[in-house]
Amino acid sequence: MIAEGLLRDVDEHRLCDLHVEQVRGVEKSPIMQQGDSFHPEAYHYFLPQSKKHPVIFIDPSYVDDEDFPRARQLMERILDANPVATVILWYPLIEGNKFRFGYIKNLKEMVQKKGQIGHYNCWVTVQKKDLQGSTVFIANPTKEFDDVIDEECMDWLSAILLKVGRSDYCVEQWMKKPKK
Repeated sequence: MIAEGLLRDVDEHRLCDLHVEQVRGVEKSPIMQQGDSFHPEAYHYFLPQSKKHPVIFIDPSYVDDEDFPRARQLMERILDANPVATVILWYPLIEGNKFRFGYIKNLKEMVQKKGQIGHYNCWVTVQKKDLQGSTVFIANPTKEFDDVIDEECMDWLSAILLKVGRSDYCVEQWMKKPKK
């Protein structure tokens, strides 16, 4: 519902989840499809047949480490099919996880090769142990994205999520130069 409120007229919004019954209000939505978004052919559902710009949010459960490479592969398949699609990927920052540091570098490299616009990365840490924080990585962000996630927003978010001690955050954006 929040995402729908942020969509532009040129965007299209679709949802896919294995457990739609757990999200009250969306299980009967015409934009909701129950299924495994990691299935090799599932990305076709995310890419509209209309001229609308796809905005795809990938939010796996990360119940095991396999969700990290599956999410990256899904993003890559989407960008192979539509190099200007806006793909938003959320992932947790977990203490001791093998994907804690190298994962973002891998995503950046892939998007620099496959994406047409650039990427936006924002992470926040709120504690030193266990689930340390979260990252949102966006392939092909809209030009106005800085108006949505700015320093004031991140100050508020890191303070509200803080468990103990202090929180940190980082926001970075890399955009390709437009072709003439």
